[in-house]
Amino acid sequence: MRKVLRSLTIIVLLLVLSAGSALAGGVIKVGADVGGQVEIQGKVLGIVILEEKNDTETGISIGGEYFFDMNESLVVGVGVEYQLKRKNEGAEKGFNFVPLYVLGRYNVSPSFYFTGKVGYNLFQAEDLPEELKTKGGLFYGFGGGIIFADTLQLEILYSMNNGKIVLDEDIGVNYELIWNYSKIGVSIGYKF
Repeated sequence: MRKVLRSLTIIVLLLVLSAGSALAGGVIKVGADVGGQVEIQGKVLGIVILEEKNDTETGISIGGEYFFDMNESLVVGVGVEYQLKRKNEGAEKGFNFVPLYVLGRYNVSPSFYFTGKVGYNLFQAEDLPEELKTKGGLFYGFGGGIIFADTLQLEILYSMNNGKIVLDEDIGVNYELIWNYSKIGVSIGYKF
């Protein structure tokens, strides 16, 4: 499964880098993720044994998106974002998500838009024991942005990243650690 997800990530990146003129354009962006919080819920045999909420340190994300004009006001596209490792406050080990998503934009004016994104996360956690593995989950976000001088954009996005840490199925115990990471991201992007 991991090989398939890595392959999908590479395919999306190749599409972004080799987009033809049929696309309306794209954006390469970098941003800071502030106001993050992780909600962790541990379950054994479906019974909740742990519930915890932690704030996260500020993280950095880089990404790319490609757009197709549907009409003057509506734009659709695809995107990928790589979140550099970040930690829960006080934690020694970090985690990150890599969302692959589709998006929609509603242009209120030539310089202001609202956006919504939905897709799938790849989830990684540092230094897990061999018997544990990570699984991705749903990604979604919504926000808005401003376009300056037709080439720069500033975007604010609230997003939710979901994943799990599970015990290897060969061991025979049904254990999962549900990992829900919400954040507010502020990014600046170069439009092409």
